[in-house]
Amino acid sequence: MKRLLSIVILALLASAQPALAWGEVAHRLIARIALAEMSPAARTAATQLLAQGNLLQTPSCPLDTLEDAAVWPDCARGLGERFAFASEWHFQNIEVCQSFALKGTCPGGNCLTMAIRRQLAILARHDAPLRDRVQALAFVTHFVGDLHQPLHVSDREDRGGNAVSVHFRGVNDSRMNLHRLWDRELAVPALGIAPAITAGSISSADMARWQQGDIIDWTRESWDIARTMTYGALPGAAAQCPAAVAAEVSIPDTYAARATPIIRTQIERAGVRLALLLDAALR
Repeated sequence: MKRLLSIVILALLASAQPALAWGEVAHRLIARIALAEMSPAARTAATQLLAQGNLLQTPSCPLDTLEDAAVWPDCARGLGERFAFASEWHFQNIEVCQSFALKGTCPGGNCLTMAIRRQLAILARHDAPLRDRVQALAFVTHFVGDLHQPLHVSDREDRGGNAVSVHFRGVNDSRMNLHRLWDRELAVPALGIAPAITAGSISSADMARWQQGDIIDWTRESWDIARTMTYGALPGAAAQCPAAVAAEVSIPDTYAARATPIIRTQIERAGVRLALLLDAALR
């Protein structure tokens, strides 16, 4: 079983594309946690909506389960202009070298926090077109995961870490950057170590605490992780504000060790909070 898990993880690392938040492994795990924690009524409603996934006419991006919904928006980004309208909904550039502020970070209402609010509203409308509600379910499921990837709600004039080239454990890929590091090279191994993260592994105390607050509170929480850890724990001058990033930043193993428990917690938080939001929207 351990050997099989390693093969699966390596295959996903090889096939995943850069800048797709958390990658397939984490997004699907968030959906599994949420599905387990949702009320029976919400679970049934979600299943009924997803049975109509063919309405979106994306056969190369299946939409049959909540796990499929968790990765569908990233898959749909590869379908050309059809879903280009949602390209800016996956992130929100909130400057980490200043105090937390949302003003000016959502031009035209096209940003992550507003997209979640809008899609939740569509999902909650039983009179909305069925196709729109199915699509909204997929967007919400994915975007709540994105919200918990620190570099999707932070910026240091580097496009959420995409402009920061990094060197990590000998990975030889010209596309390697800080954003991808958190999406893939740190996230996938962190989620493959024991004990496995499941809905049952989350304590009732943690669950109750993580259900507090709202989308803005959770955004601030992820942003603060970016400020103090994702950027703040980079070696030497790369951690400074304003940024003084070298052409390539070498990431030490100590950075990965600090990031691992944070990533695991963020995935758990995302699953718990997704269940909370879907319960409210699908009641």
